[in-house]
Amino acid sequence: MLLLLLLSCQLLQSQALPCPTPFTMQAGLCLFVSTAHSHSWCSANRQCASIGGELVNSHGSILALNRSGISSSCGCDLWLGLSDLADERNRSRAGWQRVNGNGFASPESLFPSNEPSGLAVENCIRMNELGLLKDTNCKLNFGFACEYKDPSADPRFAKWKKVSFKRAIYNSEYCFTDVPNVSSAVECVAAAMIYGSCRHVLYNSKLRACRLLLFTDAQVEAEIETSADWVKFYLV
Repeated sequence: MLLLLLLSCQLLQSQALPCPTPFTMQAGLCLFVSTAHSHSWCSANRQCASIGGELVNSHGSILALNRSGISSSCGCDLWLGLSDLADERNRSRAGWQRVNGNGFASPESLFPSNEPSGLAVENCIRMNELGLLKDTNCKLNFGFACEYKDPSADPRFAKWKKVSFKRAIYNSEYCFTDVPNVSSAVECVAAAMIYGSCRHVLYNSKLRACRLLLFTDAQVEAEIETSADWVKFYLV
């Protein structure tokens, strides 16, 4: 009986733990919701990562966001962490890739009958004010829904390795943050570890340039720089 009481107390304490600032408990998730239509999809990724989160991207979290009515309450459209930048889905509702590289999310029931539209320029997913999903041009400005990232996934406790990548021109916008005046690949990886949500980096020793890649799909990241001076490191 005592053991059950202790376990119950621990469970209640864990459930009562507050979300870290600026996140608040909404829809059963630790969320930060930016309602201003002022962010492209890449900008939303950067802003969300900078406060320790990821754009909402799991099947369960997207459904919870839909049921909460948050987008309806604010009358706003919110970027989510799903795209088909690397693998065009056309009108398919399945196989949309998660921004953190952890497979796919396919909340198919949340697409209205005419979505996704399948247009080649509409590669990112937003939730509209009705709580439904639409494929959208990634460069348009909307709000975003950012979910707190579990600190147990901190990159500082993982390993990085150097990997090869295809050197071909990739014309679409991709998400990154440049860190200037980095003197070594070690410093570049260290910058990624401090940033928290970055799993891939490019380093150029001649330019002393470090590029933190915020969208972690391997195919997109494989086609972004043509110079042989760039090397790539990946968080295992």
